[in-house]
Formats: sequence, structure tokens, C-alpha cells
Amino acid sequence: MSDQNFISVLIVTIGIALVVYALDSLYARRWLTIERRAVAYISAAILIGIFGEVLVESVYGLLLGEPLWYYKYLPVHDSFTSQFSVVLWGMFGLHIYWANLTLRERYPALNRLQRAVIFSVESLLLESFVNLVWLGVFGYLIYYYTPADFAHVTAWQNIPCYFGASWAILVSAKRFSREPWFFASMAGLIAFVFLFLK
Repeated sequence: MSDQNFISVLIVTIGIALVVYALDSLYARRWLTIERRAVAYISAAILIGIFGEVLVESVYGLLLGEPLWYYKYLPVHDSFTSQFSVVLWGMFGLHIYWANLTLRERYPALNRLQRAVIFSVESLLLESFVNLVWLGVFGYLIYYYTPADFAHVTAWQNIPCYFGASWAILVSAKRFSREPWFFASMAGLIAFVFLFLK
């Protein structure tokens, strides 16, 4: 990757993160902060996300004979995931952390499964936003969905996957919160080996 491309990707990534932060803060009706527990959500999302992508793609391909998506930017593992997934799933974990706090404050009667349903729908919107920004700036989709129902930007078939990932992140983050830095270190090491070493 050239230095110019790296800087462009960095600027776009920071821009996307700021938009997500602004929307989460707007929904919470206050400026949100990153607290120690956020590390648990970020770590859980990275681990569950990158392994989940390979699992879902493997099963989906086996059952339907074609992939549900493939990554076009820094792809690994037959384009089922990407080295950039650490950033994408990390941002999603931070979003779930903030959105979960807000939902629990505003709607305490919502249980974990109900919050996971909300996050699964939000996921389609977030990934569409990221994919469309990427298309606008770089001229291609960061991940390309084979179903054409949303112009290859996202797919309805992903809702059960995002539901499972959201529920697993909520459950794991609760456990990771006991020792967030330990789990963050382990998640980082495992993600590095899985995505960057052959």
C-alpha cells in the first residue's frame, strides 16, 4: 500500500468513526466517552467478527455454492475477511458499547436478545454507510455482496449473521469486562496471527 493510499484510508476511516460517534452521541443526547469497559466490546467484536466472517462464508458457500460476500480491500482467507476487518469490527464493537449503554438507560426492559435484534438491523445500515463512503472515495466497494438486492452493498441474508454476532458480542463483552486489557491483548494477538501471518 502506498503512503498516499494509506493516508487516504486513514482519513476516510477517521471520518467514518467520527460520523458513527456523532450519531451515537446524538442518540444518547450527550457526548459519549470511551471507558475501560469499551475495550471489552471492541475486543469481543474483533474476535467474533473476523472468525464469524470466515465461518459464515464457509457454511454459506457450502450450502449455496457461492459466497455471500467477498472483500476487495486487503482480503485474506479466500476474501472471506480482510486485514482491515480489525478496524471495521473494532468500530462496530465501540458502536455496540455506546448503543447498548443508551438502550439500557432509555429502555431498561429490553433484554439482551431484543438489543441484538436492534443491532442486527443497525449493522446493515452501518455497513451500507461504510461501503458507500468507500465506493464514493475509492471507486469500489470494500466488501461486495453477491446478492443484488441492495446493489451489492449489503444483503438481507446478513441479518441472522449480525444477530448472532451482536448477541455473542454482548455476552462475551460482559465476561471480557472483568479483565478487559487481558482479553484485548489476547484478541489482538489472535487477530494478528489469523489475519497477517500465513
